[in-house]
Amino acid sequence: MKKKNKEDPLSKQELAIVNYLKLRKFCTDADPPEIELVSDVQIAADLEITQGAQQLLEGLAAKGVVKCDRQGNWGLSDRVDYQQSIERAAQTGDSAEAEVEVEPVKEVKIDPEFKSLIIPLTEEERSLLEADLIEHGCLDPLIVWLEENVFLDGHNRHEICSKHNIKYQIKYLSFRDREAAKEWMLKKQLGRRNLTNESLSYYRGQLYNTLKNKVRNPTGQNQYLVDDINQLWGQNDPKAGIENQTSVAQKNQRTDRDDQKARTAEKLAEEYRVGSKTIKRDGEYAAAVDTLVERVDLPELRPALLSKKFKLSKIDTRKLAKEAIEHPEIVKQAYNSNKSGKDWVKTVQHQIKKLTEEPLESFPFEKDDVVIIRAAEDSEYELRARSSYWGVVEEVKGKFSCSVLVYDGVLENVRATELEDANISADLKKSAIALMNRLQKIAEIEIVDPMVNEVLCGIGKRKMFDLPVVQNKILNLIEEELGMN
Repeated sequence: MKKKNKEDPLSKQELAIVNYLKLRKFCTDADPPEIELVSDVQIAADLEITQGAQQLLEGLAAKGVVKCDRQGNWGLSDRVDYQQSIERAAQTGDSAEAEVEVEPVKEVKIDPEFKSLIIPLTEEERSLLEADLIEHGCLDPLIVWLEENVFLDGHNRHEICSKHNIKYQIKYLSFRDREAAKEWMLKKQLGRRNLTNESLSYYRGQLYNTLKNKVRNPTGQNQYLVDDINQLWGQNDPKAGIENQTSVAQKNQRTDRDDQKARTAEKLAEEYRVGSKTIKRDGEYAAAVDTLVERVDLPELRPALLSKKFKLSKIDTRKLAKEAIEHPEIVKQAYNSNKSGKDWVKTVQHQIKKLTEEPLESFPFEKDDVVIIRAAEDSEYELRARSSYWGVVEEVKGKFSCSVLVYDGVLENVRATELEDANISADLKKSAIALMNRLQKIAEIEIVDPMVNEVLCGIGKRKMFDLPVVQNKILNLIEEELGMN
């Protein structure tokens, strides 16, 4: 036998054996003593290993991964860290998956969140799939997350097969955590054909939001607990020592998070051939869709939002999500009265205005004021990235914050201390608002040409509210090229 070395990565065949034994241990209803241990002959037959099964098992035993009883039957070692074996295998580039069928298999669970990531089929699509399954059977295996025994792919086929007693196979995939399983699902959905632009944005945004915050916590404390204490007590916090002791670490952590977000956006942008800013906007859109669906408690709303027939822009989706946080019933009622999406935002805003109107005396800016972004050190990353840019106040949120339109989207929850009055004339103010409306319409369209993005960024940064002739002609050409004229 080889000398035991826990750091050795597993080969693809070794990994298949580990997952096979893992299935027998965790995904069956039989008693463990009867199901866990199995002969090398049975393993070789089930996994179609033509030769060398005994040597592979002995190698795994040397690594402390498997064990053998006196009768020569094999099973997983009681001491093995199963997840470490998967992670070591990942170092070699092998997929941590096992295409084996173990009987009897427990009933696979359906996870509500994972199921919600799959856009339901239309009636026509479901009828075609049902007819195909009845005629030809289920040819492709359904995908199940091994550790949690839940479906990752094949929800529609499972429902139809269960209805008509059609046999199907299961392919088990192993993941280190829920985020990794979700990442696989999202990439699977992005690989499907005929996705709408809204669906593409949603799935890319979900993927970005899942990956962007994977940064260690250098303070060793619960970062959310520390943030909540500081927010609740403010500068008069009697426990202010917590903030003082961790301020440097939190600043470094914030930098790490910002760097991670930027790297994630760039990586996904390269993978899906869009700009990194598009990926970040996708993240905002995906979060808005989820917030809206959850707050109004209408599961059927998600596929409606992502369909071609629904008349709601991404900017309006973010606006509705914001309103749904405080006024879910009003948003829900307005949707039920007109399910096409047309004038949904206007209806909601009108109803909310009738209910109450927050006084604006203590907030120094009003709707449509032209402002300059002056981000502070503790400002959000999106705000700091646009410091010195100009914008237009979209909406004042009571006494403490507002939302600001900038050239490539909307900045939410901006404090008065993060803004500076542009101090321009009434005529220039009208020009600035008109120009911002043009930029907002362009922001709704995905632009991959770096030169075009550079031009738009320049307009958003320079305070030329009444564009010179040359710049106005360039903007006209961009709008014409995008089919907006």
